[in-house]
Amino acid sequence: ESTMSTSDIIWRRLSPLVAARRSMRLWSPVTGEFADEGQSWTKRLPAVPAAVPIYRRGRTCLLALDFDAKHHAGEQVDADVERVLVWLHQCGARTVTDRSTSGGRHVLVPLATNSSLRVDDVKVLMELLAARLMTLDRSPMLGVEQGCITPPGSPCREGGFRRLDGTL
Repeated sequence: ESTMSTSDIIWRRLSPLVAARRSMRLWSPVTGEFADEGQSWTKRLPAVPAAVPIYRRGRTCLLALDFDAKHHAGEQVDADVERVLVWLHQCGARTVTDRSTSGGRHVLVPLATNSSLRVDDVKVLMELLAARLMTLDRSPMLGVEQGCITPPGSPCREGGFRRLDGTL
């Protein structure tokens, strides 16, 4: 691993923990969207943004909160992330956060290993959070088939890589 970049190492270590299935959807600069069809996950860091699935057999063991800077300033994203982190940590949750070069951020919350949630279980939670956090994009958590998230280390559409907040 000594010749790998930090992003390579982070991708290799964290993406299999984030992914509910060993697949990924790659970003297409031509269409401006992630591919509808997934391909096999690889240890090698993809050259383009890669999103991994959140659900397996209709259930997830990860709460993936996606905060977008598309319509709001990075300061609002940071404020929303700090607010949700206070709530999560008050509840005893452990979190992993990262940021993209666009100013967007992810908050990943692994659930207890003996529990998983259906999309119906998280729908109300996502609606309540979105009402209080203006930069939260609910769509990754609400799509059983297409719900996915780009893990830390993944390339960003704007160039650069998703940077992990903190250390591995």
